Amino acid sequence: MPDQEIIAYLAVFGGIALFTTVLSIVAVRLRRASDAENLGLRARDVVEQCGDLLAGPDFLWSVWHDTARAAEMRMLIRNARDEVLSTVTAPSVVLDGVVRRFDHAGRHYEVRKPALLSNRTCLHEAGSEAVILCAEHGTLETRFFQGDGVTEVCTIPVTTVLKRFRPVLAGGREIGRMIIGLKRNAHAGVLDMPDSPVPALARVFLIASL
Repeated sequence: MPDQEIIAYLAVFGGIALFTTVLSIVAVRLRRASDAENLGLRARDVVEQCGDLLAGPDFLWSVWHDTARAAEMRMLIRNARDEVLSTVTAPSVVLDGVVRRFDHAGRHYEVRKPALLSNRTCLHEAGSEAVILCAEHGTLETRFFQGDGVTEVCTIPVTTVLKRFRPVLAGGREIGRMIIGLKRNAHAGVLDMPDSPVPALARVFLIASL
């Protein structure tokens, strides 16, 4: 191969490598900027941006951050008083079936998949095999159960991209809403379940699962 062709190939591949590097740097900076914006959100911003969808003052809301990290991402779950109820960790590499870890009320929990291709996730207290809650992730809906599929807690159906929330259903009626993003921030999620008997741990599991 003539030297001129070798030089041309090297120039092309060098240009591609440089372009890829620049794109990677820009993507990381954009993620970090988005993370900073997410962490700067407060409950008053949630009310301002989706107050027309909220049925009451008692809601949970979450934001992702550390999204540029290779090992794991984190989610903060807060209440309407901006108190942090839980920090959720989502590892990039799933080990021992653990897809989420989070803390709540001084205890540590794990969300596990019983098998790689399973559509079910189960909530365990860390170090325990007992199933507290589980979720079946279907094509059209996600169903949540008490224990290992014993008693249904609620169902969250899939909606079109045009709707800003997914209803939380129990016994055929709406008991809450999973609001999909905010008007100016697509990385926040809001769970609004006024006067619902669903306990706090189950609510954290709901918002951490979707």
